[in-house]
Amino acid sequence: MAAPQLTAPQYVSDEMVAQYAGPDFPMLAQRAAVLATGKDGVFAPDAPWVLTSASVNFQAQGVASQHIVSFSSPGMQFPGMGQYLYAVDSASGNAATLRLVGLGPGVGQPPSPAAGMSSVTFAIPTLAPQLDIATYRLKSRLAIDEGIFCRGSSWVYQGVEDLYRVFRDAVVYETLADLYEANMRDPTQAGDWSIKARLYRKRAQEVFDQIYVRWGPTGTSQQPTTPMNTRLSR
Repeated sequence: MAAPQLTAPQYVSDEMVAQYAGPDFPMLAQRAAVLATGKDGVFAPDAPWVLTSASVNFQAQGVASQHIVSFSSPGMQFPGMGQYLYAVDSASGNAATLRLVGLGPGVGQPPSPAAGMSSVTFAIPTLAPQLDIATYRLKSRLAIDEGIFCRGSSWVYQGVEDLYRVFRDAVVYETLADLYEANMRDPTQAGDWSIKARLYRKRAQEVFDQIYVRWGPTGTSQQPTTPMNTRLSR
């Protein structure tokens, strides 16, 4: 049997999830899939945004823009008020150029001082499998089918919004609800993760109920799709 294929296109990246989940991201992602990990990370002098590793070929292992790097070196004092999550801006061979989550290259406090650092412990987990599940659910519920003319993702009218922005909240909230539920030791007990699971499930449903999909270059190619008229048509 062939390896599973991810739903295409993907509307949400790891970086987008990290913008919502914050410090919970590594805990949620570490049990999902790990693209790269090492204890030999190096920031060369005067290159505070570039992480290198002799043992990890980031590019070959699938690390790319909008993946998330988590640092956990004991005793290491990262500048930036305890910021331990950074987004990948680009990866080439054994080097990955980083940036602050949700911001552009070179903005803000880098992970390393100008003097550089070595023996840095890092991990790059990914939520791609979980995001794929939530994306598939969304597309199924809105009758988006890449194999049908005028009903694929490229036909979703974007207007002035970012590409697929209309779906981002729904997919992120659904994914976070799934992950918090899956990682609860006892679903019957009230706790931090139980509360977050219910919160994100509620937010996912609220956002999904308000989705209004228009089609084509001008948004008028066919009747708009909502969760209600999709249900009625099935």
